[in-house]
Amino acid sequence: MKKHLAISVLAAWAATTQANAKSFHDMFGAEPPAGPRGTVLKQLNFQQGAIKLSSANATLNVSDQFYYLNPDDARKVLVQLWGNPESAASSILGMIFPAKYSPVDQQSWGADRL
Repeated sequence: MKKHLAISVLAAWAATTQANAKSFHDMFGAEPPAGPRGTVLKQLNFQQGAIKLSSANATLNVSDQFYYLNPDDARKVLVQLWGNPESAASSILGMIFPAKYSPVDQQSWGADRL
């Protein structure tokens, strides 16, 4: 029983780590804008579904109405795209955004205190 449970847990972990990651094009049906902002947006992995937050020992279930950015991607948004100081992104677990907006859309918002 323990062996099967361990295999199931490992399989679930492997499936949620990057399996739900989408590119900008896959997420929004368009290419990112040209220039430095577009370069950053191309690097982001937009995630939906069950996402394991290993640093919090938890799983976040993100519906198709939202997407999650991991801590590294959230730092890129906060610092490189939104112009916040590095200190604003030092201890985040990630960010949640509404699925209909990219991080650079005027209507976009992001929650970083999960």
